[in-house]
Amino acid sequence: MDEIGVIVLAAGESSRMSGSKQLLRVGSESLLRKSTRTAMTLRGPTVVVLGSDYQKHKNEIADLDVEVIFNLDWRKGMGNSLKYGLNHLNHNFPFLEGVIIMVCDQPQLEVNTLYKMIEHYDEQNPIIAATYNGAVGVPVLFSRLYFKELLKIPDDRGAKLLIEKYGAKVVAFPQGEIDIDTDDDWQSYLNED
Repeated sequence: MDEIGVIVLAAGESSRMSGSKQLLRVGSESLLRKSTRTAMTLRGPTVVVLGSDYQKHKNEIADLDVEVIFNLDWRKGMGNSLKYGLNHLNHNFPFLEGVIIMVCDQPQLEVNTLYKMIEHYDEQNPIIAATYNGAVGVPVLFSRLYFKELLKIPDDRGAKLLIEKYGAKVVAFPQGEIDIDTDDDWQSYLNED
């Protein structure tokens, strides 16, 4: 694939946590900063979609050469933020061949997983998803063929709808099962690390 964009979804309010998960520290940097730097390694256009605590989160990555956008409707759900990011990328980079959708709460995500997804892409396999713990999920790479359908997903749902509809070639990412949604998730991650 020639040109792959990346959308980092980081707009949520961490409602099941006692604070912002975007700002939790993994080593010397926040989850938001780590995921953004990982996305930037691909060198394609990258957009970070923020919402809740916009200014605080924007300041966390202000020195990185990445486009940060504010989704005013972030409360409508992940699907809304995904569509907002995709609209932005598609408008500004109309020749993109595909897009990788990431979330910012997978502390173990490294760029080699994203490279494997790109390596496995071909016209017979236009959706490449990560697999972990018997499930298929993010990060996920979608060919441009699916942009129109992605832009029609419900606001409160994610891209998994299209994976379920069309299937996907998978790339093993066992550590993908570690995602931070609650304080207990965070404590478990810290205790394992």
